[in-house]
Amino acid sequence: MQLLDIVTGLCSQCHLCIKWHNVFSFTFELFGVRQGSVQSPTLFAIYTDDIAALAIPLQGIFVILCADDIMLIAPLILELQKLLHVCEKELDYLDMKINLKKSCCGAASEFDPAVM
Repeated sequence: MQLLDIVTGLCSQCHLCIKWHNVFSFTFELFGVRQGSVQSPTLFAIYTDDIAALAIPLQGIFVILCADDIMLIAPLILELQKLLHVCEKELDYLDMKINLKKSCCGAASEFDPAVM
């Protein structure tokens, strides 16, 4: 029970404001885990553990969780699309969304200097 209270306390009733030069914004409430907190990556990994279970290494399908990022890797675009839909469904269940502004898709030749 104490652990749950600690985690709940980390993720709720956090108020903050933004300082720019000598001017402060109005105070607002932060929802979710705190950016920069040492516990945030661990809480994110626990929260999204089911997504990591989607990986099938023998078929070349990988799901890499790092801090608050998710990388999906698949050998074929069709498999990547299926993986993305399953991931999107799981994130929707967790009340999370994919940030399209921070998302991209690339072919292996874009990332592997040996292929270029």
